[in-house]
Amino acid sequence: MDERPLAAAGPGRPIDPEKLDRILDAVLDSFAEGDMHFTIEGVARRADVSKGTIYRHFDNAEALLQAVLTRLHRNMLGNLPEIEECAGGLREQLIILGTQLLDFLTS
Repeated sequence: MDERPLAAAGPGRPIDPEKLDRILDAVLDSFAEGDMHFTIEGVARRADVSKGTIYRHFDNAEALLQAVLTRLHRNMLGNLPEIEECAGGLREQLIILGTQLLDFLTS
């Protein structure tokens, strides 16, 4: 997977944090409605942005999902430890996040 920085500034318009939040929220909304197989098109429609806007920030759906998980992780644990520093791929990060969530809920 391409590890392009999330907020890589390139030529053109500066990154709009509100749009980025709407994109990530749209993925969560899809999950909340039981749609575990979100599409870039569906996320764009929910977030009221173009597919190009999403692809400007994320290379693919996996990178988008990873950004959602990172944001949730930061909200739950206050940035410590960073999920990006975890060894392994998305599967391992999901296992770590699930374990931390379970620990949090049972504490």
